[in-house]
Formats: sequence, C-alpha cells, structure tokens
Amino acid sequence: MKIPVSDPGFMFSAFYVLSFTVTFAVVVAWSVRNRQPLGSVLLMLTTVSFLTVAGSRLVTVPVSDWYKIIITGSSEAVNNRSAIGALIFGLAGLLISYRILGTRMDILKLYAWLAPLGFGIQKIGCFLNGCCFGKATSMPWGVQYATGTNAHFLHWQTGLIGTNDTFSLAVHPVQLYESLGLIIISLVVWKTRNMWKRHVSMLIFALMLFAFFRFATEFLRQPSSVSFGSEYLAGVRVLQWGLLITGVVLGSSLFVSERLLKTMPAVKQSHTIPPTAIILYLVFISAAIFLFRGVFTGYELLSIDIRLFAVIAIIGVQSIRNTMPVRLRLAATAFLLVPAALVAFSFPQQSDIIAEGKSRSSSDTIISTYRQFDIGGFTGNYLSDLAYNPQQGSCGTYYTHENYRHEFRMAGVGYSEVLISGNQKTAVGLNAFAGLNKEYNFTTDTQNESWIAGVTPYLKHDWKWVGMGAGLMVGNLRWIPLEPLDIYYYDSGTKSFFILPEFSFRVGRRDIIDMRYEYGMGFPVSLPAISHEFSIGSGFGSPDVFSARIGLSPGTYGSLNKHLMLEGQLTRQVGLSLRYNFGRGEFYDAQNSDYYNWFGIRLSYRFGFNKPSNIYIQ
Repeated sequence: MKIPVSDPGFMFSAFYVLSFTVTFAVVVAWSVRNRQPLGSVLLMLTTVSFLTVAGSRLVTVPVSDWYKIIITGSSEAVNNRSAIGALIFGLAGLLISYRILGTRMDILKLYAWLAPLGFGIQKIGCFLNGCCFGKATSMPWGVQYATGTNAHFLHWQTGLIGTNDTFSLAVHPVQLYESLGLIIISLVVWKTRNMWKRHVSMLIFALMLFAFFRFATEFLRQPSSVSFGSEYLAGVRVLQWGLLITGVVLGSSLFVSERLLKTMPAVKQSHTIPPTAIILYLVFISAAIFLFRGVFTGYELLSIDIRLFAVIAIIGVQSIRNTMPVRLRLAATAFLLVPAALVAFSFPQQSDIIAEGKSRSSSDTIISTYRQFDIGGFTGNYLSDLAYNPQQGSCGTYYTHENYRHEFRMAGVGYSEVLISGNQKTAVGLNAFAGLNKEYNFTTDTQNESWIAGVTPYLKHDWKWVGMGAGLMVGNLRWIPLEPLDIYYYDSGTKSFFILPEFSFRVGRRDIIDMRYEYGMGFPVSLPAISHEFSIGSGFGSPDVFSARIGLSPGTYGSLNKHLMLEGQLTRQVGLSLRYNFGRGEFYDAQNSDYYNWFGIRLSYRFGFNKPSNIYIQ
C-alpha cells in the first residue's frame, strides 16, 4: 500500500487534536456525573495536557537547550516527539495535580484506560504523517511512503532506492500496530477495572501493559526514526531494556500489593481546596506554560490555552459566588488577571492559523471562500415546572403544576459555504440534528421519552460592527416551556411543533467586544433546553483564531442560566468550540444544582479554500 502523504502536517495535527478532544470530553463528562468541582478537574486536565505535550518534546532535546527555549521562546531546537516522554510527564502531572487539588482517587482509574485510548488515536496521525516508521518488510500489508518523508529519505540516503524512485521500500506500519495495541490495552484495562483491590492497581496494570507492548513493537521500528535510545546492549536497544525492566518492576509491585491487600480501600472523596490555593496553583501553571511556550506548535498552544481560559472563567465565577467577605472575593477575582495575562501573551503571534506569509493591514481587501463541515452535540440535565389548566380563583388565575427532570442527548452535523470579502463574512449552511429527551415527572411518578430530529437551513452575514442571521428549524421539534400553557390537559413536559424560526443579531466589534442576541441558532440545535439567550464576547484581537463568550438564558420561574463558550482554530482547517452551562440550586435545593448543567462540543473542518490567503474578519 502506498501512502502519498499529500499534507502530512495537517493529518498529524488533526488526529493530535482529536485525541485531546476525546479525552477532554470524557473527563468533563466524568466530573459532571460524579459531581466533582469542574474548575479543579479542568485545572488538573490542563496540567496533564501541558506536561504531556511538553514531555513529548523536552525529552528529545538536551537539558542544556531548555534554557534557550525558555529565554528565547523559540522552538527551533524542538523538532521531535516521544510517546514515552509524554506518558512519563503526563503521569507526573496527574499525580501532582491530584495531590494538590484533592480530586477523587478514582480519577486514577479513569486515566488508566483513557491515556492509552488518547495515544492510540494520536498514532493514526503518526502513520499518515510518516514519522516513527517501521523496518523494511516483504509482508503484504507493508506500506510505502512518498518523496519528502523520513522513510523515503533514509532509503534514498542509504542507497536502497534510486533517485527516480518516488516511494520508499515497503515498511512495517508499526504506528498502526501501536494504535490498535493501545486501543486494545484501553479496552482490557476498562474491562478488568473491578478485579483490582486498589484503585492505583488499575493504573499500574495499564503502565505495565504499555511497557511490555512498546518493548515488543520496538523490534519492528526503524531505530533511526526515533530521536533517542538508539544505543544497543547485548543486541537489544537500551530503550527496550528500560521498557522491559520497567514492565517487570511494575508487574512485581502489582502482584505484591494485590496479594498483601485483602480489601478494597474506600474511595477517597474530594475535599474542598481554599480559593486562594487554587488561584496560586493556576498562576503557577500559567507561568509554566508561558515559560515553555517555545516547545509547542500553534495548535498545541491554542488547545491548552483554551482549556486554561475556561478554568480562569470558571474559577472567577466561583470566586464571585463564594461566601467569603466581599473584599476577599474582589481581591481573588482581580488576582485572576495574572494568569489571564500569561495566557494572552502565550498565544502564538505569527501562526499559519491566521495567515500564510502575508502581513495583515487595515487597507487589505481579502477575498476568500471556503467550505466547512461540522460535527458535534451536547448533553445535559434540566429541571422544569410545567403550568397548565388555567382556573379562576379568589385571587385570580391559578394553574396546575407538574415538576419534571429532563435528560437530553443531542448530536448533529452541518455543512456551510463561507465568503469573506474585506470586513464582511457571509455563511450559508444546513444543519441536521437528532437526539433523545427523557422526562421524569416527579408529580405523577411517571417517565416519558421523546425523539427530537430535524434540519435547519440558515444564512448569516457579519459586517465590522453589526451581524445578523436567520434560519428555519423543520422536523419533530420539542422544547421545554417556561410560560404557563392555556390548555386544560397536557401529558408531556415539552411542547412540540414541526416548524420554528431562528435568528440572531450582533452589535459591536468581534475583535474587541460585542453583544449578541440569539433565538435558536445553536449548533446542532438549541432544543430542548434553550429558546433564546444574550451573550457578551471578545476575539482578543483575532476573533477567527480564538474567542470567548459569557451569556444568560431564561430558566424556570424567571431565573437566569449562565453559560461560557470558547471557540478557537487549532489549525487553519480544524476548529474547536466548547460550551458549558453552569448549574444552579434555587429550584429545589443546592443538591440538585447539577440538573442545570449541560456541556456541548463542536469540531469543524474547513476545506476547499480558493486561495492560501488570510482568513480574518473583525
């Protein structure tokens, strides 16, 4: 099989981003389900992500070059990656943040099967990129890499192929071996999660399997394709000896600990960390990311900074809502400006995410078109009060009330065509969505399920200071009513109709600050939880690279639900959008606050550019 590798950098970065996105979504879902403080969990995830990426790069360069990277902020000396370095540093980040932030011990079990899954996804990008390739083989499943790849250059340099050969010799697709093996390890670790007496045993078991598996696959890898550990001892690479010894030590410790321990210790419950300690930790990790920004590519840095910005926003909201004296709350919130500034200064300044070779000025008239494919969804919970059956009473009209809990899961895809001309941007698209809403009627102690599905054609147009959009939802549509219903009988906690309008209006500059009102217009759809909302956001100077929004939407009994949205272009083609709605506890009690939480994610892929020009609009 021949691998043309027409755009190897993009394929590597796409699967790299995908692996981080999958693990991010799983950890957030775990924290919401287990009622863990989202700010602390995301801060832990940011720490692990930072050290995972940094470790994959730093172990490939001498320690003496670290000083140059910190002082100059340059990544010229960092050209390679190591999965082993990523695993070691990432595990260190997990243990350090776990001890400091006080999350539940079973997050170690989560990392045990989630880390191999993430690395397995990344390895597909390595295969398409052509890095870390295998030894030459005559097996029918061997792959050949095109001119410009490491395998082709090595085989040409060593005389194995001629100058006119456009493909390398067939080599073992060792990256695919590793991808499949890591996914199997993840599955095995997950399936055996209940057999261990200690929670940390699951993590040790996963590391042991990884060490033995990597020891085996190294026999099929071309030694010169990796950046370190190519020395030999007794005919075996020193790196492999290290992996073998590590696997034996881990296996022995696992056997001893499981034999000596007779009962499973209780799961350690998370404990409350003082807000000042969390903020100091946040400042420390922000400073570390800023200092080592030179080891990251643009999409890596943006991916980490988006998470860190979410942590800053969440902790800021928590500080404002804290029961501390007002002066301390204001001081704690103001101190968050330090990590916010470090995040802003660590953003890549000259990235191909913004432009490719051409400087931007106010006099430029940029005309560009591209197409965009989106995929994503959201999941959440909602408590509502349904009022119907109006009756005349001595003090006016009163209604029959029923209390519902909604659990909804929605997913969808979208396609759009975009035209950018100067400071104007027009998008025409179509979204298709489907999902399930489960209703639990507390009043009658009954349950009900209803499907929501449909399509949404839409048109959006943005000028420099104003923007607007309009669309139409068509299908089996359901939403949670917030106002009383003037009907005498109703057997569901949602209203239904087959067609609904949607529209949006924006005022203000997206690169500085803007205000936006939306009725519908959510991706893949705003149903069933949101009918309309108001938000304020900023693009921090480059709105098509990164933007953040905070907003409000109406809830039951005239309450307001708050949300945070982050959007960023991880590469010129790949974009990521995250949304989180914060729970509240006024409806029943504080214990039910998680029933107002929901989390949404959207991945976008831009293609069909008419020219490799700037894509920028204020």
